[in-house]
Amino acid sequence: MKKQTSIANIKAILKTDPGKGAWTYFVWDGVGAAFGSRQAVKVRGKIDGHPFENAFLPLKDGTHLMGVNAKLRKLIGKGTGDSVSVEIIGKI
Repeated sequence: MKKQTSIANIKAILKTDPGKGAWTYFVWDGVGAAFGSRQAVKVRGKIDGHPFENAFLPLKDGTHLMGVNAKLRKLIGKGTGDSVSVEIIGKI
């Protein structure tokens, strides 16, 4: 089987805004360059080696955020303020 080429490899810091029920997420400014879009972009990839499917959601400043759910955070053993390695493999 042919190995897939990554679209991007990102080092990101997990963030959480204050407030009950707040998302844990990371921000990436490369969505426009990688996908030619300022809209939401559904992707698949790996965070710290664990597969995911999710969407980058646009922010007003031109960057995009992606939420990281509790199940994946527990699996990778990371939380707010921790660094993660994100490999984007492709669009969904």
